[in-house]
Amino acid sequence: MSGLYCIDLFAGAGGISIGLEEAGFTCLYANEVSPIYSTTLEKGHPDAFVETGDIRKVDAASVRRALQLEKGELSLLAGGPPCQGFSVNAPVRSTDDERNHLFRDYLRFVEEFEPSAVLIENVPGMVSYEKGQTVKEILKALSNLGYDAAVRILYAPHYGIPQMRWRTVFLGNRLGIDPHHMFPLPSH
Repeated sequence: MSGLYCIDLFAGAGGISIGLEEAGFTCLYANEVSPIYSTTLEKGHPDAFVETGDIRKVDAASVRRALQLEKGELSLLAGGPPCQGFSVNAPVRSTDDERNHLFRDYLRFVEEFEPSAVLIENVPGMVSYEKGQTVKEILKALSNLGYDAAVRILYAPHYGIPQMRWRTVFLGNRLGIDPHHMFPLPSH
């Protein structure tokens, strides 16, 4: 398989997929728990296999086989695990919030697909949640899976996006590239 191919987990209505497609990727598969968002996602990405359902119940190996991909063949695994429980605006930030553990399902897909690169986006509150333990756990897990990874908080207007929005972004790769060089330079 030649070209740039990606998977989008916790895909919502497909915002990350749209950006990735504009950057030259083809989205092969997306998973979203909300049926209404999945409907929008399907309309925007008619060639992608869009699965609606709880990611915890999805067998990553079955998805990989259905896409006819070998391990290591996927270019990018992208995902934005639910952010509500990490947000500093949440009424309570608690380890009892099951959404705060769904990043592990993203990592399960990384382990199964062994993509060349990984991308995770979330709210800045993830960095301070549990004194940074979640961020440390993600970086350690990626390292254990063979990825050089880094995390930064980026401000959307610095990249020409007309939103007053900060995002925590993890980028990693198995290509020997310094992950700090993967982050875009501000354009604005």
